[in-house]
Amino acid sequence: MLPYTVNFKVSARTLTGALSAHNKAAVDWGWQGLIAYGCHSLVVVIDSNTAQTLQVLEKHKADVVKCLKDITPSLASADVNGKIIVWDVAAGVAQCEIQEHAKPIQDVQWLWNQDASRDLLLAIHPPNYIVLWNADTGTKLWKKSYADNILSFSFDPFDPSHLTLLTSEGIVFISDFSPSKPPSGPGKKVYISSPHSSPAHSKLAAATGAKKALNKVKILITQEKPSMVCCPVNENAAALIVSDGRVMIWELKSAVCNRNSRNSSSGVSPLYSPVSFCGIPVGVLQNKLPDLSLDNMIGTSNGSVLVYHLTSGLLHKELSIHSCEVKGIEWTSLTGFLCFSTSTPNNMGLVRNELQLVDLPTGRSIAFRGERGNDESPIEMIKVSHLKQYLAVVFKDKPLELWDVRTCTILREMSKNFPAITALEWSPSHNLKSLRKKQLATREAMARQTVVSDTELSVVESSVISLLQEAESKSELSQNISAREHFVFTDNDGQVYHLTVEGNSVKDSARIPPDGSMGSITCIAWKGDTLVLGDMDGNLNFWDLKGRVSRGIPTHRSWVRKIRFAPGKGNQKLIAMYNDGAEVWDTKEMVSSLRSGRNVTFRILDVDWCTSDKVILASDDGCIRVLEMSMKSTCFRMDEQELTALEATVGSPHPGPALRCEFTGNFGFTLARLYGDESELHFWTVAAHYLHSLSQEKAASTPAAKETAPRDKVNNPLDICYDVLCENAYFQTDRAVQLLLETSADNQHYYCDSLKACLVTTVTSSGPSQSTIKLVATNMIANGKLAEGVQLLCLIDKAADACRYLQTYGEWSRAAWLAKVRLNSEECADVLKRWVDHLCSPQVNQKSKALLVLLSLGCFSSVAETLHSMRYFDRAALFVEACLKYGAIEVSEDTDILCRDMCAEEERMP
Repeated sequence: MLPYTVNFKVSARTLTGALSAHNKAAVDWGWQGLIAYGCHSLVVVIDSNTAQTLQVLEKHKADVVKCLKDITPSLASADVNGKIIVWDVAAGVAQCEIQEHAKPIQDVQWLWNQDASRDLLLAIHPPNYIVLWNADTGTKLWKKSYADNILSFSFDPFDPSHLTLLTSEGIVFISDFSPSKPPSGPGKKVYISSPHSSPAHSKLAAATGAKKALNKVKILITQEKPSMVCCPVNENAAALIVSDGRVMIWELKSAVCNRNSRNSSSGVSPLYSPVSFCGIPVGVLQNKLPDLSLDNMIGTSNGSVLVYHLTSGLLHKELSIHSCEVKGIEWTSLTGFLCFSTSTPNNMGLVRNELQLVDLPTGRSIAFRGERGNDESPIEMIKVSHLKQYLAVVFKDKPLELWDVRTCTILREMSKNFPAITALEWSPSHNLKSLRKKQLATREAMARQTVVSDTELSVVESSVISLLQEAESKSELSQNISAREHFVFTDNDGQVYHLTVEGNSVKDSARIPPDGSMGSITCIAWKGDTLVLGDMDGNLNFWDLKGRVSRGIPTHRSWVRKIRFAPGKGNQKLIAMYNDGAEVWDTKEMVSSLRSGRNVTFRILDVDWCTSDKVILASDDGCIRVLEMSMKSTCFRMDEQELTALEATVGSPHPGPALRCEFTGNFGFTLARLYGDESELHFWTVAAHYLHSLSQEKAASTPAAKETAPRDKVNNPLDICYDVLCENAYFQTDRAVQLLLETSADNQHYYCDSLKACLVTTVTSSGPSQSTIKLVATNMIANGKLAEGVQLLCLIDKAADACRYLQTYGEWSRAAWLAKVRLNSEECADVLKRWVDHLCSPQVNQKSKALLVLLSLGCFSSVAETLHSMRYFDRAALFVEACLKYGAIEVSEDTDILCRDMCAEEERMP
């Protein structure tokens, strides 16, 4: 086989695990397709399309209780200590930190309804404060307190001035919310009784189809109570974050569309089909080993072994191997490993030991010790030799066992008087060179027995090579050629024993008396001519085997639990783990270089080297951290990671030339979804509808097409969620009377509705009656009865006056709605244009909403000019191109000037 080189880069990253109870509500799904959720004090960002962890943000000192993804690359998170951090997700840095009180943040939300600033953040600070922050600078804009404790809040999706507060006593409705000033009054409070005391809850309702689907989901997640968040773009997918750290993404699919592709034998309903799973329950991490095949293994408390690709952070495999928690893992080759677990001790202190040899590609595992393992002393550690030939199994109250890893046979079981082992380590030195000389001699001997002439060799070259290889393999097996390796261990008195293993032979080579300055030895590390011992008192003893000198260094730390040398020739750095943290040492200078564990909230369970310059830590918060040697927790830049292709883009620049192709009916809409821009998505949805409607009207205006072409506005109306942006739907008097008469007799509004029905049917258009009704209506409006006065004006066909009254009193949305159902096109346009002027005013600054209103009016030239004034040059250029294509804007000198200005501004953009 030809030699090859594999170049790979392992970046600093964090693999997260189980969640805490505080993380339950800390989840959000952004418009860019990214899901953010809290894991202890970390904030995890995953891509919903590829199920890959894109970023792990670490700066909180307490558990995260809220996560909120913005339409920009920003993200806000809040913790139980009252701190809010605003992040740049792509760069992995904190942009701003906000602190008001030291109590958990109850709720937080970005203000999406204004264009003055995209960095306004509304938060609930316990017990009863709502505070508006500038998340870019950390400045408090205003603060408002209420009488009751506030639990959460929600904005009216159709009217951003309406805010609802959920309090401990009920619901508070606020109708004058504005970013410029706090609400003026206490709001309107509605008390809520306990739903369990209501007679309606005494009998369970029959489960509907959706309810049955949810019940099945509950069964699938084993009675968990997960947090759930829906995709904001399509609203046909949901992410469930379970407490064990698993993220399940469920997608609502059509049974009709997927009937052909779905396996008919499958019992899974298409209504709740899982599309991807991210994150695996890690629980209490037990052991972790250095990287041999670009993978890293993690043993869990439920007996599973997780294998991760550290270059990408993706889970490679989850292998369920043991019936109890994994105590240790050792690689035996690039594709195999040993792991062990021990059951709970019985009354006699005996356990069931499970030692499994696992083949990673297939997942097949075998009991390495065969029938051994029942009712014996628990295994304390396993150590595989440097060449992966031998295995040492150390028990708590049982002599050492030495095994041949290749044949799964025991080489030696030590006698009962064998000393108890406190630490053991194999030597990196061996006689591999002499072994290769023996193999070369074997090959030469076999070649002499099978030598042929050059002519014959050219004829049977391939078959001879095959026979030589087979003979070589049989010869090595029959001669049982094995390299000689050796290891050292210490007993309870600190005495060091040196043993040599070669084939079936185990020899006691030397014994070194204990060092009086050292306590009970707990761990050993060996590399080259350097041997390092750690004890229970926190001392490290460096032995120079070549120079026959040693030097002890008191670290003044607790019990030294583990020591590991960094990989790489000549690399003499090592990591030491203590009860209270870890340190990185350089044995050449024998000085402590870096320290970790005193300024973090987690406790370290295990340490190792990931590469020659990066360490890897397992902690009690269920996370695995790959860190630089400084061991400082830092976030990474996403552009430095090995990520799979992302459909969602984070911090993406403006569309490049490849995307500036000829505009089609849904290109702008597709582009908005690709870049996850909520404002642009709404814009192109409304724009595409009215541009297409205009095209249909022009096509249907010809005499031949008037009878055959249906009105596209009727057949394909704008989604009702756009409310007043939809086409006019005129008032139906007969239908209104029918609805009023259908009021039940036991309803409290029965009498008033009946009188209203009579009034609607009997009102006349005579001068005196109109004057009387108009006088009553204006008096009602002047005395605070705006809604009633508007209704009376509509009865006498004074809807235009009613709209003006509504706009005068700040009811702009209701005025627009009334104009849509009661006014003709010209009058309706006047009302909506006044609304546009109001939305574009500096006090309101909702130009994005004004654009949608202008689109519904067909004022396409005004839309292009407004986009230009807002410096949305890309969107303006695409919109003008679309208007020219559909004939919505005529080519003129003004359009040429506008296009040239947009091109010039776009070229000046970075």
